[in-house]
Amino acid sequence: MIEVRAAGGPLADAAESCSGVLGPGRCRVIDGHAAPGGPRFRVVVVFEDETQQTARIELHEAPDDALRAARSVGFASDDTLVERYRAIGLIAAAQVLSIEPDLARKPAEAPEPPQLAAQEAKPAAPSGAERRGTWGLDLAGVGGSGLDRGAPRFGALARPFWAPFGPVAFELGLRFAARPDDPAVSWSSVSLGASVRLSPRAFPLGIRLRAGARGALFLASTDAGGESDSSSAFQLGPELGAELSWPEGAPAAAFVGGELEIPRPRLRVEVRGREAGEVPSVVAGGVAGVRLRL
Repeated sequence: MIEVRAAGGPLADAAESCSGVLGPGRCRVIDGHAAPGGPRFRVVVVFEDETQQTARIELHEAPDDALRAARSVGFASDDTLVERYRAIGLIAAAQVLSIEPDLARKPAEAPEPPQLAAQEAKPAAPSGAERRGTWGLDLAGVGGSGLDRGAPRFGALARPFWAPFGPVAFELGLRFAARPDDPAVSWSSVSLGASVRLSPRAFPLGIRLRAGARGALFLASTDAGGESDSSSAFQLGPELGAELSWPEGAPAAAFVGGELEIPRPRLRVEVRGREAGEVPSVVAGGVAGVRLRL
């Protein structure tokens, strides 16, 4: 306990500001001398002039009332009396703490929030592979229109892809197809394109739309009548496709789809002056295979 005594003035304000530092109720006001066995520290405030602009603040310690600290302080003329006494209380508390630092008032600890039974789920940080994107390879069989007459064409497709983010992937398609008929016709093509996944990633059935451009080397040959002959041409055009895959997101997933190609220029095949067929202006085909994630 610390007692504050002074000659007049709002002593309660001094005691209140002192307790604000040291703790509630640790500073109180007395008049005159305290009884034996009272507080350990006593603060004596003596104003050195009638205007109370200069004060001497003394800290005494029981039991022999020894002087432990003293300080003179001056106030501005426009300071109110209440402000001066509050300052005196703060100075007195500082004098006590210079001797007994452990008396400093400890701030009340904030209560810990109750533990929640269910915490809000936080999205997992993306792994290094997800930040770099996903690489994969499609391997499939392909089939579709050959010439406007005769047998269809069949072949194989290898299509590496890279998905840098979300549902978008960039693709490079390498394919070869031929038709088992006379004249024999083959298509060797390279395509560049992109696909977008329309279904949610967690959904087991994947739905994709694809678009790109395809360049194909067209080669026709015949051995009819014991004489061989061949001719080649290059075609270029856009391609569109749609595919379904299952199970989506697995290391290996089966897929099936359809595609359309619009090759240009239009090509007509003739064998010894006789028309053998024409490449359709819109070529429809199908694809079925497996998608591997690397």
